[in-house]
Amino acid sequence: MWQLAYSEFYFTDVPWPDFHKEELEQDIHSIGFYHSKAKNIISCCRDLVAKFHGEVPSSLEDLTSLAGVGRKTANCVMCEAFKDPQGIAVDTHVYRIAHRLKLAGPSA
Repeated sequence: MWQLAYSEFYFTDVPWPDFHKEELEQDIHSIGFYHSKAKNIISCCRDLVAKFHGEVPSSLEDLTSLAGVGRKTANCVMCEAFKDPQGIAVDTHVYRIAHRLKLAGPSA
């Protein structure tokens, strides 16, 4: 497993499981859906501590069990953290442009 990296900014005074959602929302309010993201970040961190002893799991199944972590995020973690690519993370825009430029066929 990959050891969870703690940010000194957030972990010096209050550990994640006790972190206040409103304070995190204030820090990330410039990104979209910040209410949901703050809730998922805190829930994900609680699960990392409770279920995985503070370590990021190294399987897609365990990663996608965390709040706010879907297959795309899990694939990025597998590739970057564990150097074990399980797939290619592609967002909607890449998919649409690849088809529009005829870089991908109809079955892709």
